[in-house]
Amino acid sequence: MKITEVKMRTPDLIRQLLEVWEGSVRATHLFLSEDEINHIKEYVPQALDSIAHLVIAEDGDGRPVAFMGVEDGSLEMLFIAPQERGKGLGKRLLQYGIENYGLKRLAVNEQNPQAKGFYEHMGFQVYKRTELDEQGNPYPLLYMSLAKKPSEKKYRAVLLDVDGTLLDFNQAEAEGMKVVLKAYGFEPTKERLRLYHEINDRAWAAFERGEVTKEKLVCQRFVDFFGRLGKMVDGAEAEALYRRQLDASAILIDGAPEVCAYLAKRYDLYVVTNGTSSTQYKRLAASGLDRFMKDIFVSEDAGSQKPRKEYFDYCFRRMPGILPQEMILVGDSLSSDILGGNQAGTDTCWYNPAGLPGREDIRPDYEIRDLRELEGIL
Repeated sequence: MKITEVKMRTPDLIRQLLEVWEGSVRATHLFLSEDEINHIKEYVPQALDSIAHLVIAEDGDGRPVAFMGVEDGSLEMLFIAPQERGKGLGKRLLQYGIENYGLKRLAVNEQNPQAKGFYEHMGFQVYKRTELDEQGNPYPLLYMSLAKKPSEKKYRAVLLDVDGTLLDFNQAEAEGMKVVLKAYGFEPTKERLRLYHEINDRAWAAFERGEVTKEKLVCQRFVDFFGRLGKMVDGAEAEALYRRQLDASAILIDGAPEVCAYLAKRYDLYVVTNGTSSTQYKRLAASGLDRFMKDIFVSEDAGSQKPRKEYFDYCFRRMPGILPQEMILVGDSLSSDILGGNQAGTDTCWYNPAGLPGREDIRPDYEIRDLRELEGIL
């Protein structure tokens, strides 16, 4: 049996793979009606043509008898002709995907217990369940991620970012800015919120590069923002109003409490976050997540910020007896969290729920879409 990635997706090949798909679905997806199979079938050729990596298995006569589609580390499709089931072909394809494309997550219909059992046998664990499938149909999906073998676990401490990882800063920011905009006579439109978000992101990026102090940043961003709207404001006054709103926010990222509870039973947990100390302490307390943490390290207290070495030196001095190589840092920012971990010598896990493209110069050890995937890694 020959396994290879397809580069030329000819109409004849797509037709043959569609036959494999239909045979496989009729043999395994017994919960689907005839009308549903025919409806889904209409979209399969497009999916086959557009998937990033299309891998096929051919028999001795060169006919495709199975295929797999992988994109961004996720298994999007795996179908085997009925006559080839039970011969180890699915295992070979899955191992090929893991070894060649970093395959580490997938979704399977709950009503297909054989497939779920196969993936569990291959080392995948369920981390999330949804009542509906991705098309909104009443077929529950089980999301699975590749588990780390117990013998490979080496960590003693988990370092957790806050904004965008444990707490939904974007939503908190938007709610706070709505209050600020109204206070200065502006309607909080999507365009104005987007403009502030862009200005704020640029300001914090400059802070991470050491080009501006936090004290200047937090006031100047409002001067710049309202200046773009044609209004002069006192930056310190606008910052104080915004800070009061932000201090009161504690909007949790989906899965954060249960994942922190799970990790706290197994590792020492530490918060590593850029920001204003009083705000971060208040938000973590309001969220209830502070009870899981052994310590909280905020850039304002450290006198430096992620990804700078001085910030991590400050943190490490307060974690005696634990070496950087015994830590893993989990965060949503490549330029702050992952780069910081790379430079400090820790392992890293990029929380990337939006599936954003990576960077060649910054390499996380793991990448997850859902926080609950951490339970399969740690």
